[in-house]
This record gives sequence, C-alpha cells and structure tokens, in this order.
Amino acid sequence: MFKSLDARERAQLADYIIVTYSAIDYRKLFSFWDSPEQMLTAMNSTTGSEYDIGEKVNKALSDRVYSEISHVLEKHYGFKRAKDVLILPEKNRYNLMNKLIINTDASEYQIKKFLHMDTEL
Repeated sequence: MFKSLDARERAQLADYIIVTYSAIDYRKLFSFWDSPEQMLTAMNSTTGSEYDIGEKVNKALSDRVYSEISHVLEKHYGFKRAKDVLILPEKNRYNLMNKLIINTDASEYQIKKFLHMDTEL
C-alpha cells in the first residue's frame, strides 16, 4: 500500500491508521494536564521503570493470532476499534471469548489476554 505513495502521503496514511485503530482515549489522556507541553514534560521527566508492567511472555505461542482475532471481531461482530471491545462489560467479553475460541486458532489464554480478562489459572 505504501509503495506508490510519496513521503507526505505515507505519513498521512500512518497517522490515519494510528488514529483509527488506537485503543487510547486521547481526550481523556490530555485531560490530565493543562497543556500538551506539560504532558510531554511529565512523560519525559520519568525513567518509566517505576511503572514497569510485569507482562508474562510465552514464546511458545505466536503473536500472529492477535491480528486474526481483530479480523474476526471486525468481520463477524462489527467491532471497528479495539477500544470498543475493551469497554464491554466482562460478561460480554466472556461471551466473545467463547465465540473466538470457536472461530480462531488462538488459545483461550491468548483470547483472554487480548480481551483484557484474567489469565490466571
């Protein structure tokens, strides 16, 4: 898709993709600071280690299934943005999990991880 575009058009397309598929609520994010400059100053003044996320990585499982999950959610269930799935009540996400187990090659663990559900056994 990028091959026939010039640098400006590639940048525009990248911006469009980021805005369209981002799970971040930017208005909410910006509401925590008085200005974008203040937000950047706050973000740049921390090392980030105090907020490390102890994400468990399972190298035996492929990350490719996450794009398959996204595709199935959009094609079969009409979800256009990941954020729309993540704001669903847990009961609805549990129902989606059961449908995704049937309609994808993802493991239950991967689906729960994608849906931000408890993955502990």
